[in-house]
Amino acid sequence: MTRLHRMLKKSVKALADNLWPPLCISCDFPIQDSNGLCSSCWARMRYLSAPQCYACGVLFPFDVGVQALCVACTRSHPPYENALSALIYDDACRGMILAYKHGYRTDLAPALTRMMMRPGAFLLERAEIVAPIPLHWTRLMSRRYNQAGLLSNRLAKIGRTRSVPDLLMRTKRMGSQGGKSSAGRRRNV
Repeated sequence: MTRLHRMLKKSVKALADNLWPPLCISCDFPIQDSNGLCSSCWARMRYLSAPQCYACGVLFPFDVGVQALCVACTRSHPPYENALSALIYDDACRGMILAYKHGYRTDLAPALTRMMMRPGAFLLERAEIVAPIPLHWTRLMSRRYNQAGLLSNRLAKIGRTRSVPDLLMRTKRMGSQGGKSSAGRRRNV
């Protein structure tokens, strides 16, 4: 990118920010930088971080070691090495997540990717590839895009690794996760 191109891009962004001030991605309150949260929404988000189970990511009440496993994973280790979540799915983030999944708010992908990087940076450092969980083709047709695919492409770019969006294939259509309890969601998956 040439110096002139960078200067033009910066000028256009500044002009756009003056005409249409950046808004919080959760509540639409005006903020300083685009693709971010206002301080009130930031404080309401419940980010997940250590101490947690090395395999499934469930939170521990106190630090029990770097690669400690919860009781469930000790009894029966999942068929994967690590699984992490960025946020506790609650009222604070629900609207933002649902807008991304069902409201065609692909503009939320950069901020959601940054949120995923908080707990997942160490996983991305070790990753050889990044592959999203695919949607069944019928769900893909109704949603028009794979939200996980957009996030995995961004994560791969940040981690300087390869994105393989078609590595996995979903052959069975599963019921919606909406309206299910957390136990019901686990059974559905």
